[in-house]
Order: sequence, then C-alpha cells, then structure tokens
Amino acid sequence: MVVLNVIFFLILLFLAGYCVKLKLQERAKSDPSLSLKDISLQVTNSDVMHYIRDVAEHLLDDMEKKQITFDYKCTPESMMGWVDFDAVEKGTLLMLTEMFNNTPEHGKITLEAYANQNYDAISIRLNDTSSIPLRLSLVIVRQLVNLHHGTLQSAFYKGQGNMVIVQIPIKKDQYL
Repeated sequence: MVVLNVIFFLILLFLAGYCVKLKLQERAKSDPSLSLKDISLQVTNSDVMHYIRDVAEHLLDDMEKKQITFDYKCTPESMMGWVDFDAVEKGTLLMLTEMFNNTPEHGKITLEAYANQNYDAISIRLNDTSSIPLRLSLVIVRQLVNLHHGTLQSAFYKGQGNMVIVQIPIKKDQYL
C-alpha cells in the first residue's frame, strides 16, 4: 500500500511538471520572450532547516519498512531563510521518492542540508546506493532550482549510486 502511494505521488509530480512544461511551451509560442523565469516563486521567511528535517521525517516509516538506512542531518539545526517552501518540499520529496524506489532493500539514502560560510545559501546533498541513475526527479528539480537562482550538480557512480547537490540562496534580496 505504501509503495502504491509513493508511485501515485510520483505520477502526480510528473504530471504537474509536465503540465508546467506544456504551459511554458504554449506561452512561449504566443510570446517568445517568455521563459521559465516568468513563473514566480512564493518566497517566505521561515526556519529552512526545520522544514527540510520535517520533509525527511515524513519518509522514515517507508524507509524502515523497506529496510533502507536513512540518515539525515541539518547543519545548523535551525536557520531562518527565504525560499519557496512548497517548491523545496516538492523537489526534496521527488528526489527522495525516486531514490527510495530505486534503492534495494538494505540500501542506504542520506540527506544533508547545510549552510554556506556566509549563511546566505543552503545546500542539500542527497546520496543513495541505487544501481539506477536518477532521471525524472532531476528534470523537474532542475527547473525548481533555476527558479530559485540556484545550482544543481548530479552524478551517478556505477556500484555506488547517485549523488545530488542542490544549492539555493536564502536571502530575500536574491529574489527581488
């Protein structure tokens, strides 16, 4: 039942991302100057690390049932920042869900969120022990990261798994 819920969630996120892409293509045809930049974020100020930790904790039961070791850490434990929390939640859940689906029993997934030395950006690093490279989640998450004026790095290492690092700014003036 849990796996079906995860699959259903992935399908919904895929369809949402596809609809956004189609809408952008439709708008670009009528006005070629429009792009992904024209979709606005709803940034608000809140505890970014607390939010990311909450997202990770929602998956603990599913990870336990599949006997996947799931480690997560936020450094610092609490930090205020400006982001579109809905986009951060969807992106993080999407990547973790795809990793969960591709990681075999007794595998491992890690999430580490940390601030840069100036405390004006956060990085979210995800690793898994999957034998399958991430695809769908990276396409959608890359769009969300671009909207945040951030960066996304990803790599797949055969025999070791996926590594994804997302960095996004958290200062309000970076979204004006």
